[in-house]
Amino acid sequence: NQTGYEGELGSWKFKFTANLNYYFLKRGYNLCPSTHGFCLYAPYGFFAVEERGVRTPSFGLNFSRETSYGKAFLGFDYSKVELYQTKLSGTFYPSSLSYIFETVETALLTGVPVSPQKILSKVSNFPMRELPSSETLIEKKTRRIVSPYFQYFYSGEESSVLFNLRWDRSSDAGSAVSTSFSIMKELPSGLKLKLNGGRAIRVPSFEEMYVRNNPFLLGNPDLKVEKEDSLIPSLEYNSDDFSFSALFYFSWLRDFIYKRPISLLGKKWDNYEGVVRIRGISFSLERRFFGKYEVNFSLNRRFTLKGSKGEYLDYPKSKAVGGLSYLSGKQFFGLNLIAYSRLSSQTPGFYRVDLNYRYTVAERLTFSLQVKNLTGRKYYYPQGVPGDERTLWLGLHYSY
Repeated sequence: NQTGYEGELGSWKFKFTANLNYYFLKRGYNLCPSTHGFCLYAPYGFFAVEERGVRTPSFGLNFSRETSYGKAFLGFDYSKVELYQTKLSGTFYPSSLSYIFETVETALLTGVPVSPQKILSKVSNFPMRELPSSETLIEKKTRRIVSPYFQYFYSGEESSVLFNLRWDRSSDAGSAVSTSFSIMKELPSGLKLKLNGGRAIRVPSFEEMYVRNNPFLLGNPDLKVEKEDSLIPSLEYNSDDFSFSALFYFSWLRDFIYKRPISLLGKKWDNYEGVVRIRGISFSLERRFFGKYEVNFSLNRRFTLKGSKGEYLDYPKSKAVGGLSYLSGKQFFGLNLIAYSRLSSQTPGFYRVDLNYRYTVAERLTFSLQVKNLTGRKYYYPQGVPGDERTLWLGLHYSY
């Protein structure tokens, strides 16, 4: 999916790359399980199967020059995201859900009992068939992004400086400038002091902008690019068998993309008008034993959140990751634990254990085995999204 060419023009080096990726998604929806009493009045149920095809061609050109004053990069990237196929087969028209939605919402507000027979008599229910394009959950869309950028890097004996400046222009969500800087200073005894800062941006997804025929969550084609300004001082230590890092982070999010309530049951993606301020700390450590074993642990703790309701942010106050691994010759074995604190007022915290195994069959051939959620725990993310059940992955990787 990638090709390129490298060369030189005088004192400048250049690199051209081109990519073409295809993605295909097929997923099913069961909006009314047969075990639910309400669903007995729909003989064919409320089932749907969605198909989407996406292709993403892109290319980039980069120039670099190295001098005694540092290394400079100039370049630009161009990418295109094309949702060229979107189909929906179902036993009902998604647009008809609006009637059910409005009726149930009115009943909740007024206390009037809901008659399932009366509601479903207004909704067409038929055997599975391909639905017209007006009923799909998202339209065919194309996005183009042009991104010129500049980068400067200088490294001395005990310090280094990195600076980035980038401008992204999206055809449907507008433009924004992102920038970052990183300053590193080596201290005695192997310690390193770093200061990172700048602005990161996030272009809203097609889902956030163009979801339709879903009364519970609507897209917003007027969404703007989300921006995050941050400042991160940190301290690091590295040796042959031990490493440690600790950092504070201070973030200010502007045009934060969240689900804005528009009715009792419905929400719509929107940009938050104010500034969301986040402060927290993160640290990690790794310790190696006997050249074969390694223990690692990391903890992220968010202290404050101001400017928006906490439920709009789908990540926990605390997240911990730990693991034990073994590497010897051709074999690698790892056991990892991930734990989240309470995610929202309705979603409790959880932990999950994963297992990883890798064996080098030959110089270029590797066998891998991964088991997610080894103990088979049941857990949920916000909005009732279920976590991974016990899942086994087997793979062969060949490099050439």
